[in-house]
Amino acid sequence: MLPSDFQSQFPDGEFLALTDIYVQNFLNAAVPFFDVGRWGTWYSEGLACYVAHSIVVSKARAARTINQINGGATTEKHVGPVGTSFDSQILNKQLSDTFLLTDYGRRYCELRDMVGLGGTIGAGCFVAADGLDGLDIL
Repeated sequence: MLPSDFQSQFPDGEFLALTDIYVQNFLNAAVPFFDVGRWGTWYSEGLACYVAHSIVVSKARAARTINQINGGATTEKHVGPVGTSFDSQILNKQLSDTFLLTDYGRRYCELRDMVGLGGTIGAGCFVAADGLDGLDIL
């Protein structure tokens, strides 16, 4: 995938201000983790969502606003008679799985779940030593 392919996945242009070199660095870091054959027709969208999520989180960390992406870890806040609250279980999940912090990360997770185990490299799969067909999972 080229930076222009990445940009085309987001037609509203939210990443157009980024240089091709900047986007390419994120693409280069992500590509080795995707099994293209396994992702099939979802490869481009999955990779783009993974990279978009990585860019948003990287920028938020650089700006020290990572806790502000989805309102931070606050479960309840009041200003005068107006208040808001967040489900603490959702916040705890977001803290333990950073993919839940962004819309791109959540979409990546949906696609990853549809692709299934083995769609991302690093699952620890290897051919069974006992000679049987199939894979053993570490």
